Amino acid sequence: MIRTSGYYKKEEYGECIENSDFELEKEGWVFQNFKEVTFSSKGAHCVLKNYDAYVIPDKPIMVYPNDVFLIGLSIEPAENSDNNETFYLRIYPFDKFKGYRTDYYKSLKFEFSSSNLHTFYRLFSMSEIFNDYFGTSESPRLIRAIAPWLWFDSDDWDTDEAVYIKTISMRRVKPDDLKVMPIELVKKWVTSGVNKGTYYGDEYFSGIFKEGDYTLFVDLIEDAGEGGLTFSCKIQSYDVVTGQWYDTVVFDDITAAPEANDEIQTKIATAGLGFKQRVKWSLSGSGTPGVVKFKVGVTYKQ
Repeated sequence: MIRTSGYYKKEEYGECIENSDFELEKEGWVFQNFKEVTFSSKGAHCVLKNYDAYVIPDKPIMVYPNDVFLIGLSIEPAENSDNNETFYLRIYPFDKFKGYRTDYYKSLKFEFSSSNLHTFYRLFSMSEIFNDYFGTSESPRLIRAIAPWLWFDSDDWDTDEAVYIKTISMRRVKPDDLKVMPIELVKKWVTSGVNKGTYYGDEYFSGIFKEGDYTLFVDLIEDAGEGGLTFSCKIQSYDVVTGQWYDTVVFDDITAAPEANDEIQTKIATAGLGFKQRVKWSLSGSGTPGVVKFKVGVTYKQ
């Protein structure tokens, strides 16, 4: 059981992070392991050193066990970025002794595909922190506060690369207010370097929704060889009781011989959305993958 009595104030809805606009100031934030941080109309310009860097609020955010958050990020690679970068928003809990539990966190992955301004939104449930760890002896049984860390992993970034951080927002939301929630589950837009095999997209919280309307758009799947390729795509859901992923939606296979383009499929699921969802996709056949461009989106509904 999660102990809650006496620890939580009356729930308040609205913006949780103060001073999340970096165009004018950095008050309330700590920029760790950057060479320099300057501010302009584009936001906070951060130049990476040769090891991991991160941005964190200087005060933790009070939370409740049943909280659902809408997290927003607005960010842009600077001129010297190679425009193919990965970063993470990690949600670290505090334990009852007011210390970071850096061994337990929820990690949200974000990827850049160009030098343009990118805005990302994710739904996050407090129960996701407990999901993978609650049964272990060292798992936190009580979480009073969390701190979101915008984390730049040195394995994905080179020394002296820079990024503009425009805003970080985190809003506590009522599930009933989210009547409709559109999300881009996967965007794979590459011209080379994809091998045959099976791949998985990021995981998205879906536990408060009753219906999902899914769209697969294939811009181009190219066989650079002669044998033909089969593109398969599924939506999988996660069951917290059994700890298993299962297929919720299966799109029709698409054959590229020598290519398939401008194909759209739509599916609707009114049951079995699970606690969270991900996209599973694969390329198989005797051909050789060339250009691979497709998207998978969903509109969740209450």
